[in-house]
Amino acid sequence: MVPQQDAQVTPAVGTENDSRQSPNAWDGSTISEKVSSVESSQVPSEKSEVLVGGTDIVANVVEASDVGNAPTSASPAANRLEGKAFILFTTAFMLTMLLMSLDITIISTAVPRISTEFQSIDDIGWYTSAYTLPFMALQPTFSKVYTYFNIKTVILGSLLGFELGSVICATARSSAAFIVGRAISGCSAGALQSGGMAVIALSIPLHRVALFISTLTSMAAVAALTGPPLGGLFTDIPRLTWRFCFWINLPIGAIALTLLLFGFPKPTQTPSKLNAKQILKALDIPGTVLFVSSMISLFLALQWGGTKYLWSNPRVWGLLLASGVMFLSFLALQIYLGDRATIPPRIFRNRSLTLSLCASALLYLGTTVHVFYLPFYFQSAKGVSAGASGIRMIPYGVTFSMVQLAVGGTVMATGVYLPFMWTGSALFAIGSGLLSTLKVNTEIARVVGFQILTAYGFGSSMQLCVTAARASVKDRKDLVVTSTLSIFAPNFGGSLAAAVAQNVFRRELVNHLRNSVVANSTSAIVAAGATGGFVRF
Repeated sequence: MVPQQDAQVTPAVGTENDSRQSPNAWDGSTISEKVSSVESSQVPSEKSEVLVGGTDIVANVVEASDVGNAPTSASPAANRLEGKAFILFTTAFMLTMLLMSLDITIISTAVPRISTEFQSIDDIGWYTSAYTLPFMALQPTFSKVYTYFNIKTVILGSLLGFELGSVICATARSSAAFIVGRAISGCSAGALQSGGMAVIALSIPLHRVALFISTLTSMAAVAALTGPPLGGLFTDIPRLTWRFCFWINLPIGAIALTLLLFGFPKPTQTPSKLNAKQILKALDIPGTVLFVSSMISLFLALQWGGTKYLWSNPRVWGLLLASGVMFLSFLALQIYLGDRATIPPRIFRNRSLTLSLCASALLYLGTTVHVFYLPFYFQSAKGVSAGASGIRMIPYGVTFSMVQLAVGGTVMATGVYLPFMWTGSALFAIGSGLLSTLKVNTEIARVVGFQILTAYGFGSSMQLCVTAARASVKDRKDLVVTSTLSIFAPNFGGSLAAAVAQNVFRRELVNHLRNSVVANSTSAIVAAGATGGFVRF
């Protein structure tokens, strides 16, 4: 599930914490009260200057979404998408958001069969991380790209790149080729996500911003509901197979591409006066390379450690060491660049913001494990088909979507959100613990009940982490990087979950197999894939 921008709630823009009170404490005030206290002093009246590393376009998104009563004349270009043009563009980006979200959820029930065909159970974690890692790691860079290059051209190119990645996945004859396709799709999805925010800034009238964001985020809920059943259905149909999970992206993407090409007027942008060297410097390419390299090294070490190689093996600890060195180099570079950095270090001095981002990463870490390994349980332990496993995942998706809407409406009406975060996180932890107790003979009613409890907790707390993060921001200019980090944090959690869960899954599987089958057959059984019936012991 792609993280959603908060559509139901209008968080505070410049809320300052009482110096005598913990920044994490709820003082009983509502979001509306906090907004009222700062509107008079922080309502923007004109386009923001370049705020953080050239992200002036994205800054307008913050103004449009957080200050709903700002005059529409604040941004002249905001009147470009009205009537037919607005409908065409909204439809196109609804389809684009559906593709991006569906590309994560639809393969959850297909991965067991994919690993069997490629005999690649060791690569299962990369089927998720290859998509989410570039998606989250390149968000800050892509948000700057739209400042210096034509928005329409970049969006169309990114959509074509997403389609290319889908074709590579659909035609892959090896696990490596499949992972390359996922990585290309992830990079393109990151660019499309940032593009949507840039268009909101330049082309969506302020009074339509809430409607536009709500419409887009609803597509993520649709993907959560329909993705697992569709993936299982396609996988079970011999004439379609799991490859149709990616072929289906082509006609949907073609419709979106056509609507964008002919229905989206060229946004008004002030041409950049910087030369190529200056633009590359502003994009902070060295920082991006250091961070992405650090994450790849970390995930490889987590995948290999204790499974393919011992933790004491130079390949493993060497990767961990390299990851640490590159990450520290990235931090040093960000400190050196200061406010020009991709992620200004000062942003993490806000304890409420930092903890909210950590909470969203941890929540998404947990739900990623559920979404991808519950189908393993159903198909391998219970012995059901991919389609049946998708149907058994419906309680999770339905509960998450309904609770998110209900809690969002309640928070919108009352302005109180922290209690929902606390209770939701607790229920998610309890539900996750109960899911870890599943056995081969566990009754289906218990499985459904555990899913509902877990999804209820996730749905009531995940989206509110974004609300809490943005409501804790003291300075309006920090909302720019906060919006980027709100996308970055949960996707980092999802990427980390894929690597860690894969390591734990394989290690526990091998340990059980050694006690259940002939010792020298363990490697051959593991290599057979996830639907070879080897988990049922």
